[in-house]
Amino acid sequence: MFSVNFGSLTTGISLFWASPMLVKLRNGTDTPLSRPITEEEGSWIVSGGYLAAVASRIDEAIDVLSKVRESDEIIKQELEDYRSSKQIKVNKIELIRDRTFLKSLSLGVLVCAGANMIGYSAISFYLQTIFESTNTSVAPEIASLVIGFIQLFAALCTTFFTKFFGRRTILIYSLLGMFVGMFGLGIFFTFSTKEGYVITGFLNYLPIISMILCTYNFNVGIGCLLLVVTAELFDGTARAFGYSICLTSSLFLAFLTSKYFVEFTLALGPPATYWFFSAMCLVVCTLIAVFLPETKGKTFNEIQVSLGRQRLENEPGPSQRPEC
Repeated sequence: MFSVNFGSLTTGISLFWASPMLVKLRNGTDTPLSRPITEEEGSWIVSGGYLAAVASRIDEAIDVLSKVRESDEIIKQELEDYRSSKQIKVNKIELIRDRTFLKSLSLGVLVCAGANMIGYSAISFYLQTIFESTNTSVAPEIASLVIGFIQLFAALCTTFFTKFFGRRTILIYSLLGMFVGMFGLGIFFTFSTKEGYVITGFLNYLPIISMILCTYNFNVGIGCLLLVVTAELFDGTARAFGYSICLTSSLFLAFLTSKYFVEFTLALGPPATYWFFSAMCLVVCTLIAVFLPETKGKTFNEIQVSLGRQRLENEPGPSQRPEC
């Protein structure tokens, strides 16, 4: 059975990512969440077929691709095209000199690094400690349990939102929701840290409401889509190189914000810390709204054209449209 962890909880079934996946037991048994594969989810299955092909598990790759391709001839041609593309040598120096690649790289770093500059990694790692520091009547254990279920609920919602809304739209509203949540935490600690102040009324529930907003909006938007959007920004030959740089920046900033969150809070104080994170939400949201092109429903070539490339080589494979 799938091992699933959401928040501080561990259960028998888990959604690792808010991606359009089928939830089944490992032996293939359907669960209440199982459903037929939709056309938009085909690209995720195709990715699985490619991964199997890379590992030279050709039979498994054919089995996976047969779920979304019409004939064996198309499958064999697609795998052959993919093998051919792997023989192309990528000149990294030429890529760094390419203005379109640099623009894709800048946008990828914006999305990946921005997802960790807004502070969610820090507050998720220190969730229990933050709730204990609020000194409200809401038990930290109960609050952590609620946050865990919110993460799972957000993962389920993402599947439907990506079907009806564009990537950029989801990212923008996700960051605006994060801004409200972080700002709420800043307001709470501004009042609660005053000497002799008694936490009562709405302020008693403001921390958990703010954390719910942060958790839901991060996991329903940028937390899920950052890897998808980043991969779509690069063309075939540059994707591995650019994607690795973006992912490295994301992990590095996640480490920094988590490692030094306590020192940052002690130096600036809790209110200023959360207001800084809320300000970063607005900065990243504004940059995404202004500079990031919409990638849903476009081929990789069309995305590259929107980034300024004039002439593009055709990518291998009969289907390039990232519609999931």
